[in-house]
Amino acid sequence: MPYFFCLLLTFIAPALSKTEEPYKRSHILFDCDFEELDCLTMWNNQEKAFKYSILKSDSITKTGKFSVRMELNKTAPTVTCYQRAELTLKPELQAKNERWYGLSVFFSKHYIPDNQGESILQWVGSPDFDLGENFRAATISCQSRNGNLYLIVQWAKGLVNIKSDGKKEIDLGAYTPNSWNDLVFHIKSTWEEDGLIEVWKNKVLVATYKGPNCTNDKKGSYMKLGLWKDFWSLNITSQKTIFYDEIRIGDDQASYYDVAPGPPCAKSDYCISFF
Repeated sequence: MPYFFCLLLTFIAPALSKTEEPYKRSHILFDCDFEELDCLTMWNNQEKAFKYSILKSDSITKTGKFSVRMELNKTAPTVTCYQRAELTLKPELQAKNERWYGLSVFFSKHYIPDNQGESILQWVGSPDFDLGENFRAATISCQSRNGNLYLIVQWAKGLVNIKSDGKKEIDLGAYTPNSWNDLVFHIKSTWEEDGLIEVWKNKVLVATYKGPNCTNDKKGSYMKLGLWKDFWSLNITSQKTIFYDEIRIGDDQASYYDVAPGPPCAKSDYCISFF
């Protein structure tokens, strides 16, 4: 065997062997693929107008046999002042924290874009009621509008805050209708200047925001998965139906590969391809 070929194998073989090792997810705080019988009870609360507004579903799935289906109707009653179908988690113990979030979203044929838009995922600050605060707009939200996704960031630095100090909107690009869209968020929450939000859409980094991204509260924000809508566009649509699957949250030691939707085989992404 020629010497140069032997030398080449010396470098290629380790890389090839690494691609055969499945990546093992770690540092996971929350993992919900809706396969469990009582999967909806894993969440702290359900905010919905009707029983069918949030349902475990086997009609469209990313992995396994089930996902969660959420529906909004224009004629449905409001829930705490707005139309919503949301699953809610408990607040973080501290406002300043670092987390990784992964999920997959399916925009169905009954999800018609409109120019008013709605939130499909949001993080809401925990008010200090003893200081006179009340519920405020989400500090971070992923919104859908006219076929695109947008990252909306708001923050407040004061010890007592009633409204935000600033707002930033970032276009994340178009989503793919009638298909699963994979999203990953890396968030370093703080009301100071060292905050960070990174967003991946379908394995591509589409946004990096540096700066404040939460409110100065005793407790941290809480995540809300699902649809939240303020206004409906006239004569465009009266119903929104969306599906979610593979919801994961990782701690400050996690990485993209720990929470990203899909099979845990991303070890190969660490390897250099020679072919």
